[in-house]
Amino acid sequence: MNDDLRFDSYLTARASGLDLPPGNIGSVLDRVAQRRRHRRAAVSACTAIAVLGGALTVVNVGGSDTPEHVVARAGGADLVKSPLEWTAVNPRSGLSFSSARTTGPDNALYSLSTAPGSVGDDGSTAVLYRSTDGIEWTPTSLPDGLHPSSIASAGQSLYAVGTAPAGGRADLVQLASSSTAGATWSKIDVPLDLEALESRYGVQVAVNGLQVASNGTNTVVAVGVGLRDDVRRFVPGGVADDQWPSVDKTGITVYAPPTEAGEAAKIRAKEAPVVLATYTWEQLGIDDVLRSLILGETRMYVSDQGAPFSPAAVMSVLSSGPLFTSADGFRMVVSTADQRSTSMLLTSVDGRTWQADPLATSSGWLLSAGVRRDMVALVTSAETTTGQTGLIRMQQPGGTWAEIDLVDVLHRAGVTGDYNVATAGVGPLGVAAVMHESTDRDDAHRYLVTTTDGNDVSVIDLDELVGDGYPGEVHVSADAITVTVHAPGKAGTDGPVRLLVGTPPR
Repeated sequence: MNDDLRFDSYLTARASGLDLPPGNIGSVLDRVAQRRRHRRAAVSACTAIAVLGGALTVVNVGGSDTPEHVVARAGGADLVKSPLEWTAVNPRSGLSFSSARTTGPDNALYSLSTAPGSVGDDGSTAVLYRSTDGIEWTPTSLPDGLHPSSIASAGQSLYAVGTAPAGGRADLVQLASSSTAGATWSKIDVPLDLEALESRYGVQVAVNGLQVASNGTNTVVAVGVGLRDDVRRFVPGGVADDQWPSVDKTGITVYAPPTEAGEAAKIRAKEAPVVLATYTWEQLGIDDVLRSLILGETRMYVSDQGAPFSPAAVMSVLSSGPLFTSADGFRMVVSTADQRSTSMLLTSVDGRTWQADPLATSSGWLLSAGVRRDMVALVTSAETTTGQTGLIRMQQPGGTWAEIDLVDVLHRAGVTGDYNVATAGVGPLGVAAVMHESTDRDDAHRYLVTTTDGNDVSVIDLDELVGDGYPGEVHVSADAITVTVHAPGKAGTDGPVRLLVGTPPR
C-alpha cells in the first residue's frame, strides 16, 4: 500500500492554509524534562490489549529541534518533543465521518460515509467516496442494491462487503470487487443460510459488524450473527418492563430495577444489582447453537482467487471488530459480546484457522486498531480503580507488547483533571488519540497524544490549534496525522469541516 500520494496537496497548499499559533505544551515538557531527563524506563510486556506499533513522530508545537526525553514510570513511555508541523486545511468537499477507509486502485483513497449533509449515525445507506489527496472527496459507484459496511484493498483491487435484499430478506451478504474506479463490480454471495436457523429455532436472526480483508490471494469476510428477538422471551413467565435480563456463558440473570431515583442510585444499582432469578442454559432447554446465537457469534468465510466463499470458523461469544492483513496472514480484533468489555487479537495465516494472542487480551472497549510494519496496535477505553482511562498497546519486535496509559501521560506532562479518549487512529505513522476533559463545561480541554512505537509519546494542546472547533475523527497515514475539526455545535454532520494536518518537515 502506498500512502505517499495521499497528502501531497497538504504540503503544496500550506501557503493558503491557516497558520496555527504555537501551543504551550512545549514549555510544560521543558519544565518536566529539567527535572526528569536522561533516563529511559523499561517497556512493559504486559498482557493487555494489542496496539499497533507505528513509526509516528509527532511534534509538540513550539518544541525544539532536538527531542528531549523525560523519565516515565515503569511500564510507561518517555515524553518527547519532535518537529511535526501543523496546518489547517479547508476542504471544499470534505468528509466529517468515515466508517471505513482504505487505499485502492491507482493509489486513490476510498472511504465509506453518509450522503452529503447527513449525520454519521442516522442509519442511512453508506456512500463510497474517492479522493486523490485525502482532502477533496467525490462519490463513486457501488453495485446497485448493495448496502456496504466495510471496504478493503489488495494490489489494484478494491473490495466492499455489505447486505443486499434477496427473497424478501434484507441480509443477504455479498462481496463486491473492482479493479478500476467507476468500473463494473463483480459480486459473490456469502453462504450464511440464516433461514435454516430461523426455521429450526423459531427465531429471527440478524447480521451485523461485517468486515473484509484480502492479501491478494485469500479474501476473508467476517460476519457477526445474532438474534433479533428479545432475550426476555426465553425466561419462564417473562420479564417485567422495569426489570432487565443479562446473558453470559452460563445462562440468563434477571435483575431488579433501582429502588431509588437519581444518578447515584443508578450507580449503586450497577455496582451491586439485586438478582431476582438465574437460569442456566440447560434449565432453559437451550442448546449450544441457539446459545451461541443469543450471546452473539462471528462467522468467518474465505474465498481463494475469487472462488465461491466457504465457511471457515465460528467464534462463539465474540463480536467482530477490525479485520486486516499483515505480511504473514490476517489479524482481527474481537470483543466479548455480553458486555463488550474484553478485547483480544486473533491471528491467522489463511483466514481459516484462528488463534488468540495471549499477550494481546485485555479489558476495555476497542476504539481503533491497525498495522504498521506488520505489527499491530490497539487503542481501548478501560475502567480502572480510579476511573476511566485510555490504553495503547503496541506490538514490539520479538512478540512483546508495550502499553501506554494515556491519562498517565497527560498527568506526567503537567495536565491536571480527568480525561477520556474521544477518538483515536492507527496507521503507518503510529497511533494518535484525542483526549477530552471529563466535564460538562463549554471550555473542556482537548489534547492530542501520539506515539511512534510505544516507547516515546508526545502531547499536543489541541485547543491552541482548533480554537472553539470540535475535534472529531483521527486518521494516520504514511506521512501525516489528520484530525477532522467541526464547526462549533456541528459535530457529526457532513457539513463544512477543517482538517488539522501534522506532517514531518521536508
